[in-house]
Amino acid sequence: FKKNVTYEYGTMNSMDIDLFLNKLKQDGITDIKISQTSEAEGVLTKIKLVNEEIDIEISDKGTHIICEGKQSWRLKIRDSLLSCINKF
Repeated sequence: FKKNVTYEYGTMNSMDIDLFLNKLKQDGITDIKISQTSEAEGVLTKIKLVNEEIDIEISDKGTHIICEGKQSWRLKIRDSLLSCINKF
């Protein structure tokens, strides 16, 4: 049984996405798919970590890590993400 768990961190305006992607690669995550869409509230960036079954959504309203895999990955991603946020 896999449970979708979502946690909020930072916003699109407060983080360096390129730095975040580099940190993910340093952690050994190589199969990364990125997409951006425009919404009424602004831009939504979706980062999918295919092999780890993790989706990360970054928008002007917040950032969500949706993890269907190991919790240890979610914690590692959270720490990398937090190190890339300039402000809350």
